[in-house]
Amino acid sequence: EISNIPDGTISLIRFIRSDQVLDVFGEHFMLPRDLIYTYVRARIVTALHQIQVYSGQELALCLPYKFPSSIITEP
Repeated sequence: EISNIPDGTISLIRFIRSDQVLDVFGEHFMLPRDLIYTYVRARIVTALHQIQVYSGQELALCLPYKFPSSIITEP
């Protein structure tokens, strides 16, 4: 469990299969069909509460994101 997540970024590399699902710590996000069978970088920007999905160097998609309350505890 984590009591505080500082502002910053967390990068994850994920392979997108035919179901078009991006899995981020057990949460699932549907991605566009053109990302099927590719690796993407999912960049969590904590200050903006969003996930930026990159295909190569190109920003493909931005998604709203907050860490699940189950992993953040009160101090």
